[in-house]
Amino acid sequence: MNIQLKQEVDELLYLMLENAASPEQVARMDRLMESDPEVLQYSIDFHLISAALRKSNIIPASALNTSLEIHEQVSFLNVLAREEREAPTVEVSPSCPDKPAAPLGRVIPIHSARTINRASLVTAIVSIAALVIMIAAVTLIKPFSREPVATLVQSLHAQWAVSSDQYDPGDSLYRSKERITLTSGIVSLKFHCGTEAVIEGPSVFSCISTEQLQLHSGRVYVRVPAGAEGFSVSTANSRIIDLGTEFGVYADPQGKTHLHLFKGKASLIASGPNTNITSLILSEGQANQVDSYGYVQPIPFDKTAFVRQIHPQTQFVWRGEPLSLADMAGGGNGFGTAAPNTGIDLKTGILVHENSERRGQDSKGYIPVSELPFVDGVFVPVGFTPVQLTSQGHTYEEFGNSNAQYYIPVGPYQTVNMYFSGENRWQNDTPLFLKGCEGPNYKSLCLHANAGITFDLQAIRHAYPFITIKQFRTLLGVSKVRANASAASDFYVFVNGQVRFVKKEVSTEDTPFAVVVRLESQDRFLTLVCMEGKENVGDWSLFVNPVLDLELN
Repeated sequence: MNIQLKQEVDELLYLMLENAASPEQVARMDRLMESDPEVLQYSIDFHLISAALRKSNIIPASALNTSLEIHEQVSFLNVLAREEREAPTVEVSPSCPDKPAAPLGRVIPIHSARTINRASLVTAIVSIAALVIMIAAVTLIKPFSREPVATLVQSLHAQWAVSSDQYDPGDSLYRSKERITLTSGIVSLKFHCGTEAVIEGPSVFSCISTEQLQLHSGRVYVRVPAGAEGFSVSTANSRIIDLGTEFGVYADPQGKTHLHLFKGKASLIASGPNTNITSLILSEGQANQVDSYGYVQPIPFDKTAFVRQIHPQTQFVWRGEPLSLADMAGGGNGFGTAAPNTGIDLKTGILVHENSERRGQDSKGYIPVSELPFVDGVFVPVGFTPVQLTSQGHTYEEFGNSNAQYYIPVGPYQTVNMYFSGENRWQNDTPLFLKGCEGPNYKSLCLHANAGITFDLQAIRHAYPFITIKQFRTLLGVSKVRANASAASDFYVFVNGQVRFVKKEVSTEDTPFAVVVRLESQDRFLTLVCMEGKENVGDWSLFVNPVLDLELN
């Protein structure tokens, strides 16, 4: 780098370190790192040093196992030396005690100022630098001390390969190169720097320090809080250095490393037996693979590839999936545990195990569903009259015309046994789907008009206290069950009794509509309603993949 570029990079890095950089300055730094490998390496060294200096005043102890680690430590020493050279001179006026008076008659010689040879000074500085490096090297390669670096926080069905490696919640893991083998199950570790790591068996790993995990094989999901930037995960052919992120690393049996970035940014440094060191910055939603030869290539990002959270009390394992409201309406926990062909009877609020039409007329208003923890209640909406939407008494009175009839329980139906009254016959296992939304990846919540269902968001938060509900998301439309007939429905979405979405006269001929509704922490009730449209014959209304998108607290 020339002097002007280095000055600009230094200014940008310090501004970013103090969270004072503007979006334009951050974008400028990104462009510089992408276009200039020297700037990229300089930035990586800067972040490593700043992270280390925030935690201690000495060079962090780390095993010099690879050329990557040697490069990092040499860069660290170089920067310390540069800071020493560039630091301003500080004048100190020591307060010295008065010297005793010289005895009478004694001659006190006056010494002339000593001249320091510049070559000697340079030689002395170089010698001191060499001594510092030798001392640091001796310090760095000394045997690992038995120092606790992490604590096992949670464990779910964990099995360990060695009897001496039996870890329970609350146990410490010590600084060591020794390999720890988790043959099966899942554990959650918290390093003393604040970083959390979820490791899924089978995995083999070592806790190198409070800021470094060595992953020999297996999967780990890492969540680094503010202030712990610089945490790294090493594999046989790469090192991932956190820049304020959440990321997952998979070291597969073929010697490949897979890195997926879920939040923020991280630096990937890769090397192989016959390749040069490759450094690049990954951002949120990106993924890369390093093969056994050290070559790097992009791969598809997989948001559910790693276990992010476990809850041993409920045997819950979360990989980043959204919560399915269709599954909850069928009696499930939101993650696919509902029984097939199960729904909620709109007359009684009881879970029924059938998928046949059971027509009825509204007569009871809002029906609480006490059997299902996440469903507040169900109802049949009636036009031009106040309709109760929640157990807390929220109402809405602007629904259009309705015959107040319902035709089937509310549930996650993929097929139904349908009665054709005009032909006086039943047609069993009639498929329900929207155009372009066929196949096993599409799960529908069927609300044949007229029907409404309300979910209790607070009950969901209570059951899964480690997650934040960010938004409701779905596709909606009307399934065409007869080739020569069309139908239409009106769709509504309410939050705490307030309308958030309305789409009227959605017909069987329309393409599916995408709906996204943001949700706040104080929102408790989410209500979905389908009303009959003008064409009210066969209005099989579907919310396809109705989900709640989540984030970890």
